[in-house]
Amino acid sequence: MPVRIKDKPAEIEDVFRGWHAHDRVGLLIDACERAARVVLEEGAMKLVVVHCPSSALVLTRDGERTVLPSIAIPESEIMGANGAGDAFAAGMLYGIHESWSTEDSLRIDHGCAAVSLRSVSTTGAIVSWRECLELAQRWGSRAFPPSVSVVRG
Repeated sequence: MPVRIKDKPAEIEDVFRGWHAHDRVGLLIDACERAARVVLEEGAMKLVVVHCPSSALVLTRDGERTVLPSIAIPESEIMGANGAGDAFAAGMLYGIHESWSTEDSLRIDHGCAAVSLRSVSTTGAIVSWRECLELAQRWGSRAFPPSVSVVRG
């Protein structure tokens, strides 16, 4: 049975308390991880992926945890955000289909989302997965504050 967040409002709301404090990124990642754990505990899925503008987090049922910052796409390249979340999800599905590691899947996810920002339409910026990774590598990742580490495994 799918997990519906609206069935657990108190638990989900509790994990987001305090996210507006000094270390927003670190607190956001912590809150997202706690929410993802609630979803994993209540459902039958193998993994939970949380995507936000600053980063993404993957938790797997077998305990793997991966957090990567998003791509630092130049402001001059951003035309719109329509479809960025869908592009991110498409990257994750592709990585899973190809049996890539969680970290490699997150890299393509972030690349797809970043590249999609270059168009106001949902499909206007589509390029191959290799081109997504090349652009993502050229632009680099956003910097996390010192209190947040890129965590794997």
